[in-house]
Amino acid sequence: MRTFNVFIGDDKVDMKAVESSPISIVSLLGNAIIPSSIGMYNYKSIYQGGRDVDLYQSQKALDNGKLALKEGGILIRVSECRSGIGEEAYFNLLASSKTPQEALQRIEQGYKLGYHKAAKMAEIATRAEIWGVTGLAEQAMEQAFIKPFHEVQEALDRAIEKKGEKAKILFLMDASLTVPKLMG
Repeated sequence: MRTFNVFIGDDKVDMKAVESSPISIVSLLGNAIIPSSIGMYNYKSIYQGGRDVDLYQSQKALDNGKLALKEGGILIRVSECRSGIGEEAYFNLLASSKTPQEALQRIEQGYKLGYHKAAKMAEIATRAEIWGVTGLAEQAMEQAFIKPFHEVQEALDRAIEKKGEKAKILFLMDASLTVPKLMG
């Protein structure tokens, strides 16, 4: 099991993220909607376990995370991807498309097994930014419409710079298994 610790100051602005190694988790930044049942945490350990084996498997976390992401927000995918990209059909479709919209159009023209994951990733990329901290090469991440980062703290810092210090943040634990429920 790998751990990731997030420290949020009492002012809910000062933040620090420390990781022992890459893990699978989706954290939503910037214009994220924070369900009132979750709120902000002063400290939280976050881990996912074996669902970060590859980019294909870790996509489920994006599916759940998008439910709490506002239009134009930033979704940061942290996934070790120790086995690489996984199934190639979906990745090849994304990598051969210039835009997420083009990928969606190509899926409509003909479906292959694995394209459902490409469609889900492309759909998110049409309404928000997907950033990633993974073990994958930067070029592979960019081909999948993911902006690459080397450290979680770097991604958090850039997202806060882009969205502002008053941005609402949600760290979604066990993101492949957790479905956020929006309250109120």
